[in-house]
Amino acid sequence: MSTDNKNVTVWIDDSSENSLTLVETDSSIQNTTSVETESDPISPMTKLNTLVNNYNDGTNSYIRLRVKVRTTDTKGEQELKYRPGGTPVPPIYFQSKREGGVKYEGILGAKLVISRANLCQNIFEEMEKNPIVFIISPPFTGKTSIGQLLEIYLNDKFKDEKGLHHVRRISYNWIHTNYTSNTFEDVWKINTGLTFYEWLRVSMKQPVYLIMDEVQAIYNTNLDFLKIFWSNLKYNMRGDIHILILASYGEREGIANTSLVLNDARVLSSNILYFSLEEYNQLLDLFTKHYFKLPEEIRDYLWSNSVGHVGVISRTLYGVIEKFSSSGSSTLHVDFAALFQYLMSGEYSNYLRKARGSPSCSTFSAGERNILDIVTEKGFYKENHTSNIPLENLVKDGFLIRSKKDIESFIFPSPLFRRCYLVYTYGKLAPISDIKIETGKTGLKSLISHAIKYFRPQALSSKFSARSSSLPNQIVQPIESVWQMELYCACTNLLGTNVIPSAGGRNGSEGRIDIYVEPPYKWGIELLSEGKGTDEHLNRFKIFKNNTTSISGNNARHVGVYVPLLGTMIEEWIVIDFSSEMLYQNSPPKIDNPNLCIITYSTDFKTYNIHYQGGEVNQIILK
Repeated sequence: MSTDNKNVTVWIDDSSENSLTLVETDSSIQNTTSVETESDPISPMTKLNTLVNNYNDGTNSYIRLRVKVRTTDTKGEQELKYRPGGTPVPPIYFQSKREGGVKYEGILGAKLVISRANLCQNIFEEMEKNPIVFIISPPFTGKTSIGQLLEIYLNDKFKDEKGLHHVRRISYNWIHTNYTSNTFEDVWKINTGLTFYEWLRVSMKQPVYLIMDEVQAIYNTNLDFLKIFWSNLKYNMRGDIHILILASYGEREGIANTSLVLNDARVLSSNILYFSLEEYNQLLDLFTKHYFKLPEEIRDYLWSNSVGHVGVISRTLYGVIEKFSSSGSSTLHVDFAALFQYLMSGEYSNYLRKARGSPSCSTFSAGERNILDIVTEKGFYKENHTSNIPLENLVKDGFLIRSKKDIESFIFPSPLFRRCYLVYTYGKLAPISDIKIETGKTGLKSLISHAIKYFRPQALSSKFSARSSSLPNQIVQPIESVWQMELYCACTNLLGTNVIPSAGGRNGSEGRIDIYVEPPYKWGIELLSEGKGTDEHLNRFKIFKNNTTSISGNNARHVGVYVPLLGTMIEEWIVIDFSSEMLYQNSPPKIDNPNLCIITYSTDFKTYNIHYQGGEVNQIILK
């Protein structure tokens, strides 16, 4: 300590107490005993750097602090649903908290928060083994939330080891928030009480855990920050220091673009941020507690079509709240059909599209669009992305991720990303045709006939799957998803955004209705190709007894997955089988179901014969 005869004002950290107290230390006293006097807690607007004077630590002595955080506004003290552990968070983030959390601040103020203790424990174990751990992922994936949850987890873990561990979280999005000075040292001192370098010095004596969020924010905006930050990391990592760096690829130039390589750094896959099924169920149980119980079919649908993507699940749940519980209060019951109709609606697609990190199709290059088309059609894109710039960009922006089953394959983060891409790349915002489509069964048949007139033979001939062994080798067969894309695109020429494609296409997801046409039409359209799975698709709309026996001894009753939607969400439905004309070259199709339509196509994709029950045939020839 300095031997000058003056009082040194410091602030002292004890994260288990979560309090901030002024302490006056008489620096003229040479021995280890000091005189401490507590004063009133300070205002959160007081800059902490005014409380921390420079001192000489040549004796390697360190002062422990107690920290108390109070947030006040013009109405007095405010209750915080999120306790920020040992980190004095800028009070601006507490002054306008609303349902769903403060913008860009993860779980602050949110009701739907689970602890994710297993994930926090896994990250903690990685931090114990590696002084620097990176999680670099696109926006909309839950980085900020896991940083906050980890802070809470660590403070709770060390609560019985009073003053022996230090936990701090800082977001570089706070840099330009209500500060007159924005130097690197000031930002750290204001938010954590010590400069970044001082924390490295503290780590020579005691364990220090630093959680740094939005690190990409210092790129291309402040070269001084960049230089100080990386030089400190590179040359001053000798202490008991544990750093988690959370950075984003897509919003601004990210940390991965630097050529600096840090030894002893561990990079974790962004896939670890996905909810596990256990966490997903915990979250939906919490949703039930605060709002209403989601039917099991809706829970299953959301899981299979989000596959645990944090942003998609959170965005969907808050969309459901806004739609069915706008007051934010508990609702006794919401009808399954109403919920499912919302999740299949253009309103929901638009709500999802506006989220950070969802596909922004207007920004895609031709190369990126080509890759996304392939993923949309085949379900994956296979290539080493290190030599493919468009693919690398799509991965960084969060539109594609590596498959867990095949690390060389890239897929959509969730099937709902596929749906967003379909809607805003191939759909029409408004009809381009003057043809009026009526409601009812006749109108549905009219839609199919007029839609085929918009088919693109050249595009269809270039998109095909493996040849079927049941057909001559020279016959090219488009895969089922290509027919879905083509029919969806064609139907939007006639009905615009009333036409909605399913999500589908990943992890066994059924997708629920390949194409849905919103009210006033209320039509459901299922697609298959080459006659494969006809009965399975038809049975989704039926109730019948099967040959198996129930516990009571009676024949078990089969209830198709779409039966609960009939009469409410779906008034008319049809199953369309696109089959090569070569399958029926000796005799026309025989159809015994009024809801089945077989459409045969020629090898050049220019001639289509639409077959219905009773021998009804309508031929469409394209130029």
